[in-house]
Amino acid sequence: MLKNFRQKKHIKLDLFSMSENIEIKKILSVIQEPIQIESKPFNNFAEKLGVPVEKVLSIIKEYVQNGIVRRFAGIVKHDRAGYKYNAMVAFEVDPEQCDYCGELLSKLLYVTHCYRRKACPEWPYNLYAMMHARDPFEFDIRLAEIKSIFEYHSVEVLRSVKEYKKSQYFIK
Repeated sequence: MLKNFRQKKHIKLDLFSMSENIEIKKILSVIQEPIQIESKPFNNFAEKLGVPVEKVLSIIKEYVQNGIVRRFAGIVKHDRAGYKYNAMVAFEVDPEQCDYCGELLSKLLYVTHCYRRKACPEWPYNLYAMMHARDPFEFDIRLAEIKSIFEYHSVEVLRSVKEYKKSQYFIK
């Protein structure tokens, strides 16, 4: 299954009429549902909304163009794809090198998230990369690679032990 919904900055829905508001919320609640991997993935949305598939596609395009939806994209759930060995790797890098190092990490196919965050005296890490592997051997190889592509002062590997929540934004 693919997750596909990203909401843009707050759009003031009170700018729309009550009926438009209800319709927008209904459509958003449907199009943020996971897309099934099948030959006609939008048929399910069309059926739930009671409109032709072409209308679903034009609504998505319109919402993206008007800023109601920031981005519409597929996201593969790594655990269901066989990637059971995961870790957030936290680096302490020079602040002036952080963007460059982040760009290098972002190019790695097995890195799905990469963030720059403010460091704290008790936690000096300012660059984070979420990495994934299928088995312990692949994990060790990828971890060695990720730790070798740039210079850093310190690194902390926070292995995933259990996932408690991964959800989409629900519109009420």
